[in-house]
Amino acid sequence: MRILVTGGSGFIGTNLIQELLERKHEVVNLDVSAPRSKAHVPYWRAVSLLDEHGTSQVLKEVRPDYVIHAAARTDLDGRTSDEYAVNTTGTSNLVTAMAAVGSVRRAIFFSSMLVCRNGYSPSDDVDYCPDTAYGESKVEMERIIRERIGLARTEFVIVRPTSVWGPWFSGPYLQFFLMIRRGTYVHPGRKKVKKQFAYVGNVVAQMLNLLDASSEDCAGAVFYVGDYSEYIVREWADSIQRELGARRIRTVPLSVLKVIAAVGDVLNSLGWRRVPLTSFRLTNMLTNNSLPYEKSVRVFGPLDYSVTDGVRRTIAWLDKQAL
Repeated sequence: MRILVTGGSGFIGTNLIQELLERKHEVVNLDVSAPRSKAHVPYWRAVSLLDEHGTSQVLKEVRPDYVIHAAARTDLDGRTSDEYAVNTTGTSNLVTAMAAVGSVRRAIFFSSMLVCRNGYSPSDDVDYCPDTAYGESKVEMERIIRERIGLARTEFVIVRPTSVWGPWFSGPYLQFFLMIRRGTYVHPGRKKVKKQFAYVGNVVAQMLNLLDASSEDCAGAVFYVGDYSEYIVREWADSIQRELGARRIRTVPLSVLKVIAAVGDVLNSLGWRRVPLTSFRLTNMLTNNSLPYEKSVRVFGPLDYSVTDGVRRTIAWLDKQAL
C-alpha cells in the first residue's frame, strides 16, 4: 500500500511508520517537525497542514491509497479552540487536497476521547461534551470531516484514542515513568482510580486492522482505540516500579495535593502555562473514566500486547535511549 501519514514525526506516528516500514508498505510522513527516529528521515516531507498549497503538492506527488491523519496540537494549555488551528484548518486543508488528487481509498482521522469530558458517557457518535479548548477543536475537526469528506470521494474512519504511552513518548507519561525510576513519584491518596489507557503497540495494531477492515465494518464509523480494560492507576504504577526495581511508591494525602492545586490555580490565573498541578488536573487524575469499546473489540479482536508486555518494552526503550 502507498500510505501518507500526517504527524508521522510525533509519538504515535513514529511507532506507526516503523511498523508500516517493517511490513514493506510505501510510506510518506507529512510533518512540520523532523522525525524522532533518524531512520525515518528519508520518508519525511517538511510541510505544515496549515500550508494549503504545500499539502496539496505532497498529495499530488504521493497519490496515496490510504491516509492516516495523526497530526495535531494535543496539549491542554490553549485557552480557545482557535489556538488549535492545525486540528481544524489543517484537517480541512487535508480533505481539500485529498479531493483534488482522488486516489485515496480510505482515510483514518485521529480525534480524541476528550471530545467528551472525563466521566461522561456519550449516547452516540455525535454526542459531544468537551471541557477543554483542545476537546472543542477535536469536536470541530469531526464536524469538518463529516461535512467535507464527500468532496474527496473516499471512505473515512474516525478514531478516538485514550491516553497513550510507550516507546517514543514524551510529556507527562514519560515523566511518570522517569519519576518512578528516580523514586520521586508520589501517588495521590488511596482511592482506587480506574482509567482507560493505551499501550502504543496496541493502538498501532488497531490502525493496521483498519487499513484491512471491510467497508461494512468501518466506513463512516467512530472507534475508541486503546487497551480495552480499565487500569487501576496505583496498580499500574506499582507494576512499573517493580519492573524498574525502583523505590516503593509513597502515597500523599489528598488534602496536601488540594493545597498545592489551589496554589497552581493562582499561578495559572497569573499566566503561568506550565503549572505542575491545578484543581482541574487533580480532578481529572481522580475521576474514573470508561469508554465504549464494544465495536472495537468486535472489529479489532484481541489486543496484541498486555500491560506487562508494554511496560517491559517501554523500559527497554528507555534504557536504549539512555533516559
